[in-house]
Amino acid sequence: MSRRALFWIRRSLPSELAGTATAFLAAWGAFTATGSLLVAAIAGTIGENIGFYGVATARNFLEQWRETSRGRRARRSRVRTAGLTAVEFGPAELLDTLIIRPGLLYLAPLVIGVPAVGWIVGKVLADVLFHLLAALGFLVGRRILRRRTTDDTVLEAEARAARIRQLGRTLDRADLDALITQHGTPLILLEPQRIAEQYSRLSAALPFVRLHYAVKALPHPAVLDTIAALGGCFDVASDAEIDLLAARGIRTNRMIHTHPVKSPAESTRAYVLGIRTFVIDSAGELAKFRSVPGDVSLLVRLGYRNPAAKSDVSSKFGVTHAEADALMAQAAAQGSHIAGFSFHVGSQLDSVEAFRTAVGETLDLMGRLEARWGVRFGILDIGGGFPASCRRDVATIEQIGAAIGPMLEPFIPRLTVLAEPGRILVADAVTVVTRVVGTRVREAERWCFVDDGVYGSFSNVGAEAVYPALVARSELAGETPALLLTTVAGPTCDSADVMARSYPLPALREGDTLLSPTMGAYTAVTVTATEFNGRRRAPIVVIDRAAQEPVLPAPERVLATVAP
Repeated sequence: MSRRALFWIRRSLPSELAGTATAFLAAWGAFTATGSLLVAAIAGTIGENIGFYGVATARNFLEQWRETSRGRRARRSRVRTAGLTAVEFGPAELLDTLIIRPGLLYLAPLVIGVPAVGWIVGKVLADVLFHLLAALGFLVGRRILRRRTTDDTVLEAEARAARIRQLGRTLDRADLDALITQHGTPLILLEPQRIAEQYSRLSAALPFVRLHYAVKALPHPAVLDTIAALGGCFDVASDAEIDLLAARGIRTNRMIHTHPVKSPAESTRAYVLGIRTFVIDSAGELAKFRSVPGDVSLLVRLGYRNPAAKSDVSSKFGVTHAEADALMAQAAAQGSHIAGFSFHVGSQLDSVEAFRTAVGETLDLMGRLEARWGVRFGILDIGGGFPASCRRDVATIEQIGAAIGPMLEPFIPRLTVLAEPGRILVADAVTVVTRVVGTRVREAERWCFVDDGVYGSFSNVGAEAVYPALVARSELAGETPALLLTTVAGPTCDSADVMARSYPLPALREGDTLLSPTMGAYTAVTVTATEFNGRRRAPIVVIDRAAQEPVLPAPERVLATVAP
């Protein structure tokens, strides 16, 4: 509650102070120049509006500038600022000017009986109601902006061109017609080389960070082998993921266990197998490590809520700074070693500022707790959440690295900094191939039905509200066909099986091929996909660049990575 109160105070107080100051200065200047109280009152009102809305609009613009880390940033920020400011203050200003303020300034003196006191009370009450209405408008405006960002029904021209180029590179290395003839559709194409390229980018952007791949993002053997060969480490959250890595010959000293809630049996088994770094986020979890030997390093998971994220993981896990202090006391009492802290800003969060804020607040907390408890922390885990570009461009890992790198670098001599990248490494490595099985027009709306959907390879639409790009194969020929707004639906009989609405695509016919790039994270290769309606899961074909030919993994190996 105190954080929320401080948030609204920080948002409202600067504008209110600026409005009061400019009102006084304008009124004083007008009265000095004209000697007229009426002119002074009018000037004061105008001055108050200029000061209040000038600061409020500037604040909104800076917020949108920080959150908009893509092309045409200035224009996007201006448009979003105008919309948010209008929704935030428009209704509040209208009601305040026409009803609330005149009514209170009239009624308060009558009720109180002393005009001067009544006017002050009326103004204060009017200000409170105005800011409450403005707060409601702000929340509504943010929801509208998030919905527009989430839906992304229109693929921007630059992003569309980038996805077409990406698909062109993939199909240059695979005979798509031969693959469709051999395996049918739907079909998943996996390129391990793309994972190596993304790993290299991430390592260059955060050169002093030890990367632990989040196995849950894509637990395919080709992915695990690629990252292991690059010298990467791994983030596991279950016994099954530990066993999967062990089966690939990956040692447990390259793993950290990041699930904040584990059964005693899971923690004990992971320790016996050799894992020594664990994440906790409660007194109960810390108590489970009371009898564990002292070579275990515990990381306290902090919660930083980010409702704009596709998956706000801090809504389920993470402690406050005050709770972290209490866990330090408990650890000291039971003889456990708190080695540092971890956090996760949220999955697919397109905000450089969120990473910067979480890093800054965590480093400040660590400094305060070190002074309070006389300890020295050695580990900081900055989590994952690095976004991938689906229907639009998002904040790049280079931008995120440039934002948090200077903050982390001074601590590198004494801190081991970890990260848990998942989506950023594997999303671009997978392309889903589907075939149009039917088209129709319903109430003037064009519909296209394909042979895969939200219960299969597009499971991220329902599970995370991550909307993939869709490109007709005909677009890869270099032509620029007319684009028609089309609703794309999956093959099941469920009305929720829809991947895109009013989406720009060329005119499609039965038998045409659709391709979806950037589909490697949390899709059909994980247990989020099902076999609802008896639909088979799409087979996974590994595109080997070195051999210049596709390699289909052994069926039992594929099933081992996707079965519950």
